[in-house]
Amino acid sequence: MKYLASVGLAEKDETVLKSLILLLEGKTRQPWEYREDQRAEVILVDVDGPEGSAAWGRLAGDGQRTLVAYSEDPSKANAPWVLAKPMRAGALVELLDRLDVSGPAEAPAEPAVVRSPRVPAAPGIVDFVLRLAPAETVRITDSVRFLIVDKPGARFAASHPIDELAPMFRTPVAQLRVERVDEASTSLAWKPLELLLWNGALMVSRHLLQGLDPDARYSLTRWPNFKSLRHGPEHYKMSAFMTRNPAATIDGIAAFTGVPADDVVAFLNATFACGLLRQESASDTTTAPRAGSSSGKKKLLSMIRSRLHMKQRHYSGA
Repeated sequence: MKYLASVGLAEKDETVLKSLILLLEGKTRQPWEYREDQRAEVILVDVDGPEGSAAWGRLAGDGQRTLVAYSEDPSKANAPWVLAKPMRAGALVELLDRLDVSGPAEAPAEPAVVRSPRVPAAPGIVDFVLRLAPAETVRITDSVRFLIVDKPGARFAASHPIDELAPMFRTPVAQLRVERVDEASTSLAWKPLELLLWNGALMVSRHLLQGLDPDARYSLTRWPNFKSLRHGPEHYKMSAFMTRNPAATIDGIAAFTGVPADDVVAFLNATFACGLLRQESASDTTTAPRAGSSSGKKKLLSMIRSRLHMKQRHYSGA
């Protein structure tokens, strides 16, 4: 059993932390328990506030515990271990697994900042194709490959197999050559456009496609056509979770399917590109209550369970 304590956290953040430690039981390599005192191997310190800042200097000198800075601006935390705000289940699991050591964790050579899933980056091929006008046909090339997308015919042709197009899919479309084509050639080996969108989106795992919100909750509108789409066991697992359960965040999907967050992002990209994904804006979720209210705390815990898709019976109390 490993022990985690905290110093200087706002009441809401402390409640979230305690709840996540309980709800994530079995999701980390070693079991973790929250302690009310500071006799723990790891202490999470909110360095953005005066209490945490003062405690950091006092605790850093004893060398008996591993300190983790909790901050909105990790670049200014000046600490070897940093957990970025806001607190997310996936980021907390990653942090605890990296700290899974006996005694004080050896500080990494570079600051280890654990963040939430990636935000959308510069538009790539899949983003571009999704936004093509229904009547457009284009040719996309890099130095060695070409790809022709016939949007009216919902098909594509390429110079190489899809796997060998990976460098193109991971390159911003602004760095590729794009030409409008007046008429699609009938001599090319055409394939359904859905295959291009699905496989191309799966190759984009480190950021979400344009139009997806990293803080939204996601569910599937229908089961993917795995008879024709490339897939693995993790795709079946996520599909089952996202079709049978209420909408969940990226962290929740990762935590309760055991699929790495990058693979969750890739799957969301693929299902979004093929029109199978529903997202609910973070603004639609329950607003956090005022600190100090017992009913408010219950609502907050309920919101956490909802976002992680934990049923009420799984929680035994904070």
